[in-house]
Amino acid sequence: MTDGTRPNENERAAASPPLPPYAAGPQSAPPPPQPQGAPTPPVHPAPLPPYAAPGGPAAYGAPRQDYPGAPPTWGPPMGGPAPGAPWNAGAPQSGSSVLAVLALVASVLGVLISFIPFVGSALAWALFATAIILAIIALVKKTPGKGMSIAALIITCAGFLLSIVWAVVLFAIGAFGSAVSSGSSSGSEYSPAPDDDYYSYPMLGTPDFGADGNTISAPLVPGSTITITDDNVSQDVWELTVLPFEDLTAAAAATGDLEPAFGAYVGVPVQLTNVTDETIDLAVDYAYLPYTRFLTADGGEAELTYLSDIETYPSAWDVEVVEPGETVTFYEVYDLAPDAVGSGFYVLDLDSGQTVFWGAAAL
Repeated sequence: MTDGTRPNENERAAASPPLPPYAAGPQSAPPPPQPQGAPTPPVHPAPLPPYAAPGGPAAYGAPRQDYPGAPPTWGPPMGGPAPGAPWNAGAPQSGSSVLAVLALVASVLGVLISFIPFVGSALAWALFATAIILAIIALVKKTPGKGMSIAALIITCAGFLLSIVWAVVLFAIGAFGSAVSSGSSSGSEYSPAPDDDYYSYPMLGTPDFGADGNTISAPLVPGSTITITDDNVSQDVWELTVLPFEDLTAAAAATGDLEPAFGAYVGVPVQLTNVTDETIDLAVDYAYLPYTRFLTADGGEAELTYLSDIETYPSAWDVEVVEPGETVTFYEVYDLAPDAVGSGFYVLDLDSGQTVFWGAAAL
């Protein structure tokens, strides 16, 4: 320093007085030496701050910094649970939604019903449409059971195609069966020979017996008899006689029948005599049964009535077997007003188109 120059670092260090003890700052005193053979005391970790957990969020009450540069704050971490609440993000959802289950059930039912002939396809398509709608809603809402919804869509598509194929197969089977049936019937049409004996329905008619009975202006009187023929084979079948009309009102009341609505029960007795050489069974050969009605003066028809005393007053439908030469009698009973009997007409309609009238009767 005598030469006017600044001292270097070594010179300054040598010239500086020594620092007093502990001037450099507080230092921890070394632990006293342990005697040889003494046990080593256990080392315990420092306790954690309140509400803190290893790997968890910051402790409640400990300072935290929400973003870089923000001042330290105290309290639970942002978005964290309340003090003392467990740190749990929630269990994952599991199971299947009702929509997915219903969609799967509808698709399976549609496949099973599609095998029912004819009506099965329409019902199956309705179930398929339901399954598609439910499955799509379940997928859009992201409800549990995604796999079931996808399975329902796959089964529905497959079932729809299967129902179409099945309908085409049934249609082809029906068309083939109809063609076979038509071909077999046309190839085996029965053409009887002239001398073959086969059944034919009769065409009932009556020979021209003059002007009387053919019109309302000239009716037959009760008690008149006509002959009925089968025009198909030109053979006489019946001799038909219309007997005088009878008042059956009292007889009907005695057997418990209801009272007539128009005043009287009028019975028209009809006799049939079998003039053929064969037995006529009207229960089987009902085409041989004549059709009759009662026509009132105003052009209406009287109501036909069935009395309960069928043994005394049998109807035409109670007559069954008529042997050759046998005569049977049946009653046609009408609900009429007593004064309408004389102005009305008993009418016989025949298959040949002829009509026979009886009138001018009185009770």
